[in-house]
Amino acid sequence: MIVTVIALFVLTVIGYLINFVTKPRYFPPGPPWLPFVGSSTIIQKLTSQYGSQWKAYSQLAKEYSTNVLGLKLGSELVVVVFGEKNVRHVFTEREFEGRPNSFFLRLRCFGKRMGITSVDGPLWQEHRQFTVKHLKNVGFGKTAMEMEIQKELLNIYDYLDRHRSEAINPKDILAKSVMNILWKYTAGERIKEERLNCLLDLLNERSKAFSMAGGWLNQWPWIRFILPDLSGYTLIKKMNQQISDIIEETIVKHKNKEIEGSDFIYSFMEEMNKNNETFTGTIKDRLSRYLDRRLTNYKQRRRICFIVVVTI
Repeated sequence: MIVTVIALFVLTVIGYLINFVTKPRYFPPGPPWLPFVGSSTIIQKLTSQYGSQWKAYSQLAKEYSTNVLGLKLGSELVVVVFGEKNVRHVFTEREFEGRPNSFFLRLRCFGKRMGITSVDGPLWQEHRQFTVKHLKNVGFGKTAMEMEIQKELLNIYDYLDRHRSEAINPKDILAKSVMNILWKYTAGERIKEERLNCLLDLLNERSKAFSMAGGWLNQWPWIRFILPDLSGYTLIKKMNQQISDIIEETIVKHKNKEIEGSDFIYSFMEEMNKNNETFTGTIKDRLSRYLDRRLTNYKQRRRICFIVVVTI
């Protein structure tokens, strides 16, 4: 009896491993898959070697002579496309409009799928239409916003002038300026300097700890119970708390009418009052996701830094 059970167990494990490393029919070319980790170790090695994840993908695409690269990160199948034609096809066809529903994404969203960048279907259309309409109504993308950008630009010039004799990394000051402009139209005010610095520090730590897909934590969520610090779970929870604190403070100020003028949150409040919806929970969810996206657009900040350096 025991021999039979052991034999069945061994056969089950072997079958699982064979199934795990076997690629689906017509799956795009790419590196071989290892049991349990898939292509993750190869991606990690190349990312360290070339300095960024996109360079690792590009190197693999060249190695396998393909513009459509097939990978497996943990247990998730991933396809990476290259070339203008393929990228345009992915961006314009309806079958690619779906958003991921991974553990890492839900962890960043306080356990839910929410916000323009994380939902799809009718809910995405509703969020997008409302956001675009009301941000434009409060001046987003108009002359008033240009004036705000000019003010921030003067602050940057002043900062550069005061640190003329020092080596300066423009990444942080540009991130603060971009975030403050966006938050001005969202919440009617700037984020406190100390709190924003703390958030940006956490962001930099997170960018080092995770790939775009969430790394090991997304592939094996149970690892957070064994190695919460090493897996990055503690870091994400800490950043979520910082974002939550900013949102809570902003909600209270708007409820008490402490913020003058009009902004996106006031528009959201009016809309929810019309529909007799509970304001606090919903606006906190959506703003948390919005703030997280604005803070974590690390690559966009790097492109802005490059433009500034070239301009100077």
